[in-house]
Amino acid sequence: TDTDVSVGVTEGDALYFLVDANGENSSDGTKWDPVITYGVSNVASQQFSSVQGHSNWYYQEWNGNSYVNMVWDNLNQFWQGSQPWLVVASNWQHPSP
Repeated sequence: TDTDVSVGVTEGDALYFLVDANGENSSDGTKWDPVITYGVSNVASQQFSSVQGHSNWYYQEWNGNSYVNMVWDNLNQFWQGSQPWLVVASNWQHPSP
């Protein structure tokens, strides 16, 4: 599914990109490279990093009460959540079941 969304933001706003498994996670890999323009363009794949907060990008998951940071997997070069399939990579994501 192609997505073309424009949302007005102001300085200091936090943007969250949510990937949902819709009940189960088979074949739910998501290839997505959002571009955020606020004075300058911020392209997720170009600014992807192993450091939380680098270029104001954070890699997090919802634990039922709040957003918590995911853990960097140096071997696979992606962010790992609390579930095996919960992953954020440079240009794709996968939700947990």
